[in-house]
Amino acid sequence: MYLRHVQNRLVFGFLLIIFTQWGPVSADSKQPLFEKDDRILFIGNTFAERLQYSPYFEWMLCSKFQDLNLSIRHMGWSGDTLGTQLRPFRFGSRNQQLEWVQPDVIFACFGMSDSYDLSKGYDVKMFGENLTSYLQSIKTILQSSDNNIPKIVLISPIFHETLGQETSINKLHNLQLLDITEEMRRVAKNMKIRFIDLYHPSKNYMLQSSGDKATINGIHLNDAGAYLAAQWMMESLGHGSSKVALTDKMVIKEKQSYQRILKKNETFFLRWRAVNGEYIYGRRKKPYGVITFPSEMKAYDQMVTRYDQEIWQLLKNGK
Repeated sequence: MYLRHVQNRLVFGFLLIIFTQWGPVSADSKQPLFEKDDRILFIGNTFAERLQYSPYFEWMLCSKFQDLNLSIRHMGWSGDTLGTQLRPFRFGSRNQQLEWVQPDVIFACFGMSDSYDLSKGYDVKMFGENLTSYLQSIKTILQSSDNNIPKIVLISPIFHETLGQETSINKLHNLQLLDITEEMRRVAKNMKIRFIDLYHPSKNYMLQSSGDKATINGIHLNDAGAYLAAQWMMESLGHGSSKVALTDKMVIKEKQSYQRILKKNETFFLRWRAVNGEYIYGRRKKPYGVITFPSEMKAYDQMVTRYDQEIWQLLKNGK
């Protein structure tokens, strides 16, 4: 059915670029998104996981709001969908992970992996229903005793970039991604949460640019693509014209604060997704893991906290 409407839908997608607002959708968008000492968490699919390896957006946020001392954690997992999130044995449930981090702001990145499920009875409407339930469950899990609920920012998938010759499969996938993006926009509006549309700015760049490609395989951003996405996300949050958002990519990478963010992310990743997890929380944690690893995990937590503090100081010193 999709293939019969490719031409009409492409025209519709072009019109959306012209008429659709890319900014955040939120009933309380006039209220500040971040507050002093906020913990920010990225969850979702491969897009969310790869943000920690090219953390331009993280650097821009921390630099723009350097007086707020924001701490950022990455818990994206490649391949995650709303319905399938595979984890190692005894790794801990999603609820346990969220309660451990205790985020104040959550950037939820879904849609790309989910788009490959749009067949065999699974449609965009079901995706929207699942997304609504998923986000509502997060709010319920993290609602504090004083009714403080974390703010959620929903991030759409990017456009599927053509690296060679465009095929009907690419066209079909982009129509599905467009459907998912608009459904996410609708969910965000209904839930009164912010929404970042990456589909349209990435489509505009990928179709018009004769420069560097933005992805490694059409759907996952490379380093240059991560820098572009960081600018698009800052723009969507209302900070695209700031000096921070316009800082040159190579200038950012040479900053000590950027390098320290990379180290912080690596340390948190090793703490959260340790490669020897079977000996930490799995079937081989006894007899020695239960004695040795708790203190080591505590040391990792302390290292991450120290890196946070160093990042704040480096940014305030302009480094």
